[in-house]
Amino acid sequence: MAPASDDGPAFRLLSVEYALFLRRTNSSNKLAMRLVQRFLEEGERDQDGRIRYKLWEVTALPGGLTPSPYDGDFWRSYPERGIRCIIEPWDSAARWTGPVSATWKEFDGRQTADYRVLGIRLNHAVALEFLESAGMPEWAQSNVEKDPELSPSSEAPVPPLSPSPPLKNSQPELPEPTTGTDADTAAHADKSRLQQMYRDGHFRGREQKRIFAWACAEFPPHGDLPEELEAPEMADKIEDWRARPATAVGKKPPKPLNRDNLRRRCREFLKVYRQKPAS
Repeated sequence: MAPASDDGPAFRLLSVEYALFLRRTNSSNKLAMRLVQRFLEEGERDQDGRIRYKLWEVTALPGGLTPSPYDGDFWRSYPERGIRCIIEPWDSAARWTGPVSATWKEFDGRQTADYRVLGIRLNHAVALEFLESAGMPEWAQSNVEKDPELSPSSEAPVPPLSPSPPLKNSQPELPEPTTGTDADTAAHADKSRLQQMYRDGHFRGREQKRIFAWACAEFPPHGDLPEELEAPEMADKIEDWRARPATAVGKKPPKPLNRDNLRRRCREFLKVYRQKPAS
């Protein structure tokens, strides 16, 4: 099968795709939610290099231990460690909360890190393949209707989506940037030049997005990069950031990224960031 395009109609809001997940599971909300979580847990790219999902906006009150939302571990919950990721499919959104590091507690006294993701979009072709591989083909619903014994008695049918106005070019449009409900996030949203640059499409590709997520966590509240920061130091800090979630719980950290490639990506990121005039 030919790889799906990374742009255009290939990507649909999670709120749209969730209707597909429900149809394939005979309106089982519990099963559909678990499938969405598993899809996101497999990370941003598949083994063929295709982008599996995109995120429109990430706002954060970082804490030093949070995985990147472009890594699969971000979407997993560990209640025993106080880590929860709540996915809200009908809003195409998610919220991650978890403990902060000792350094962050000492810095501002907060006990909890808070990440909010808005505008989750799934690659439709990849989502279809995922459902097929999970044993949820298109004929699943008709088979359940023919055999009442297969119907999930513990699940009430989910009401259909309310009618919505026609979408231009049949594409769901992303909402205008929001400030969220968190007072601190709201106060800083309009001041974040880095996040505005991200929304304007200045940072593309997996590595650039990884660096963006690191900057938001490393330099709160705006993610503004210091003028004296150079690419080698930046690359070292990113590797430390990637290792924190695992080392915090006594696990083996992920394999380091290619050092030369990471430094090159950091130089590219800094060049774009510093050439863009401040608003």
